[in-house]
Amino acid sequence: MIRGTKLTSLPDGPPVATRRAGRICAGDGCGTRLSIYNPQPFCGVHAQDHESVVPDGCCRCPMCHRVLEWTPEYFHRDRAARRGRDHATPPQGLHRICKDCRNGYNRESAQKPLEIREFKYCSCCGRSKRLTRQWWYFSSSNEHAGGWSSRCKQCDQERNRDRAARDREERTP
Repeated sequence: MIRGTKLTSLPDGPPVATRRAGRICAGDGCGTRLSIYNPQPFCGVHAQDHESVVPDGCCRCPMCHRVLEWTPEYFHRDRAARRGRDHATPPQGLHRICKDCRNGYNRESAQKPLEIREFKYCSCCGRSKRLTRQWWYFSSSNEHAGGWSSRCKQCDQERNRDRAARDREERTP
């Protein structure tokens, strides 16, 4: 791009990552408001003063970049780590994201409106039908995503009839 020319369209490419608006520099006593494009928790003045080395027994939260003591006081316990399934989690069995950030993230995701669908696509016949108990089976178990079966009632009943007929044929000598 040539300097001084008028930008008529945005260049193609990946979207630019942005951060939450209204963030304040994490430097002691600094009230500088950070740009949404600044990935660091510090303004330009305090970024050079900031040490990148984390002391032993501490962890830097990847969301707020604060260095905190790695204890259950500041970090939630990680159940997956206690079961030995998550190899990326440190031996302390604690999450890497601090409690303040995790609680804020959970609050934000809980306030998002749920997607309400009126129609559902049948994986068997390929037709789209109104999402009601008239056309679909609903189960509160974790068997089906969202509780609704993937096949409509008609397809499910046909499948069960075919299976019963096949079983009858197999049983008769």
